[in-house]
Amino acid sequence: MHQPYPWPEGKRAAFVFSMDVDSDSPWAWINRDRSGPLYLSHLEQRRFGLREGIWRVLDLLERFDIRGSFYVPGAVAEAHPYLLPRLIAGGHEVGLHGWFHEFVTEISDAEFSEALERSLDLFHRQTGQRPPGLSLSGLGDDAAYAG
Repeated sequence: MHQPYPWPEGKRAAFVFSMDVDSDSPWAWINRDRSGPLYLSHLEQRRFGLREGIWRVLDLLERFDIRGSFYVPGAVAEAHPYLLPRLIAGGHEVGLHGWFHEFVTEISDAEFSEALERSLDLFHRQTGQRPPGLSLSGLGDDAAYAG
C-alpha cells in the first residue's frame, strides 16, 4: 500500500502563489507586425498591473509572510529596473518569461536562445545574481555562466 507523503510540522495542505508579470510584453509581441494596435485600451489594462496591482499584491504577501513565484519577461524588467531587485529583496522566486513573452512556436531556436541569453544578462545586471533555478544543461556547466 502507498504511504502518504509526511507533511512537515504536521501540516495538512500546501499553498502556492504564482504570478505572471507580463505587463505589456504579450501585447507588444502580438502587435509587432501591425502598423498600429487593434485596441489601445488593452495596453492600458496591461500597464495597470505594474503601476498599481503588483504593489498591492506584494504588500498582501508581506503582511501574511508569504513568498511567491513571479515570472517576468525581460522587456518588462528592462522597462521597470526596480522590479527584479524588489522581488528578490522580498524573498520571492523570479523566473524569466522570455523577452517579449514570445510564442515559442513562432520563433526559431536561435531567436529563443537570444531571448534567453538577453534575459539572463539583464537579470544578472539588475540583481547581481543568476536565476537560482537555471538549468544550464546544454549551455555548459554553472562555471560557464559569466552573467
